[in-house]
Amino acid sequence: MLPVNDSKDGIVIDDILECRHFIGMTAVEAGIPDEVIKKESYGLPRTYADGQIFGSKDYGIIYFSGNQEGDTGPVESLWIHVKEIGFEKCREELQSLFGDPSSEGEEPYVESNGGAVMWADFSEGGYDIRLSNGSERDYCEISISLKSSDENKDYEEESSAMIDKIEVFTQNSIRIRDRKGTIYIDPFQMNEIPNDADYLFITHEHYDHYSPDDIKKVVGDNTVLVIPESMQDKISDISGQMRRIVTVKPGMFYEVDGLEFDTVAAYNTLKNYHPKSAEWVGYILRLDDKRIYIAGDTDATKEAKAVKCDIALVPIGGTFTMNAKQAAGLINDIRPEFAIPTHYGSVVGSPEDAEVFKENVKEPVKVEVKIKQESLR
Repeated sequence: MLPVNDSKDGIVIDDILECRHFIGMTAVEAGIPDEVIKKESYGLPRTYADGQIFGSKDYGIIYFSGNQEGDTGPVESLWIHVKEIGFEKCREELQSLFGDPSSEGEEPYVESNGGAVMWADFSEGGYDIRLSNGSERDYCEISISLKSSDENKDYEEESSAMIDKIEVFTQNSIRIRDRKGTIYIDPFQMNEIPNDADYLFITHEHYDHYSPDDIKKVVGDNTVLVIPESMQDKISDISGQMRRIVTVKPGMFYEVDGLEFDTVAAYNTLKNYHPKSAEWVGYILRLDDKRIYIAGDTDATKEAKAVKCDIALVPIGGTFTMNAKQAAGLINDIRPEFAIPTHYGSVVGSPEDAEVFKENVKEPVKVEVKIKQESLR
């Protein structure tokens, strides 16, 4: 059934975002009894409205497709009326999640009651998000709908192109070659000595993620090192090789030489290999309008489940992190377009874990197995 938020602080925009995956579902699949759906005549959309869908102070509407015979088709769009927080605050929250609006303005149309409308359009994955506010209303309105088929095709092609830029070596050793530069994350057991890193990200201090010998193989003339603040006293043996060092804490947004990224807390929930107190991190890199989540060594934490991304690289080896089924569960919660398994087949886990992961990830998420076979021997 649809999630309910009964917080007293007004809208939590994540509520409607969590529900966006109901678009395309039937009423049965969405857990909504068919008899509570209002079925209009003249081909108007079938609707389900409830003040408790998205929050106790707000009002949610779900539009279904339908025909004149009264049959209810799949969900077409989701709407929320927000009374407790104004237009600017809603816009600010949406901007923090999705970046600047793709378009915005005032008076693009006039409501039937004559109220002029302010509006801002955002994009998230395969979805269009519109925020609007009328002078005659006492609420803002946020709607989410699928992009047009042409837009979705373009989006899928862009995501596929980004997937081709991502390489995974041993464990969580990752290289991304993008127009922003060559980016490494946790280089480990590198067979090459490319010395071409523009950016080097380290998630935490364990030897298979922070390896000075492998860092020397990838560091270039102008490398920027991004590393958890809690590791400052451990990098003296490599600090002299870096053009710049940026220390980070979990749950923050950063911009470094034009590269934008967020940090996500990475830790275990029921074991002590990666304590939350260490303030180790995963990263969400913003590249070519895509959000790429490199989880680092983590379990399926509340912070990981709150991630919004297009591509997710998650550990599946178990023992020190999630196992394959747990990682698949996380992916099914956050629903990126692509998921890439990491951290298996070497120190922990086996090549078969990738198949277990793939079998347990639900459509429409696509799984790409990227770890090179020579890394699994």
